[in-house]
Amino acid sequence: MEVSTTKKAKIKKQAEPDIDFTKALDNEMPDIFAPPRNLKSLLLPSNKAPCNTKLPEDCHYQPEDLVKLFRIPNMIVMFTISLVLKDGWTL
Repeated sequence: MEVSTTKKAKIKKQAEPDIDFTKALDNEMPDIFAPPRNLKSLLLPSNKAPCNTKLPEDCHYQPEDLVKLFRIPNMIVMFTISLVLKDGWTL
């Protein structure tokens, strides 16, 4: 048995890229700041119904009830009032 001392050189063939990014540079991009072809396309349609985004008025709103919703039972909500003096000091 004779062992071959020479190794075959492995040639790696590069795979062709799936996406050719340089092809996009050949196409000319349209000017995005060009004036529109039809000026009326910028206006809203006149027959569109106005969208009502306001909530109905709540006549039975009590601020105390809102605090009760978010506080934990048996806990007291304490508010602190700080007075700011002319020099910037607080009490």
